[in-house]
Amino acid sequence: EKYIKDKQDAYLIEPESSEAIYKAVTHIINNPSQACQIADSGLKVAYDKFSIQNVGKIFETFLKEL
Repeated sequence: EKYIKDKQDAYLIEPESSEAIYKAVTHIINNPSQACQIADSGLKVAYDKFSIQNVGKIFETFLKEL
C-alpha cells in the first residue's frame, strides 16, 4: 500500500536529482496555497498512518502472526 501520493500528500522527487529538487522548489514557490494544502494532507497521512496507536496495532498483529 502506498501512503504518499505525489503532489497530493508530498512532493516526490528522484534521489540526488538537483533538477527534480529545483522543479519541486520552484513549484512550491509559484503555488504557495497548493503547497500548504499538500503539507496539510501529508501531515494528516503521517498522523493517520504512523501514530503510535496505529503502529502499535500493526506491530501487535505482526507478533500474533509469528
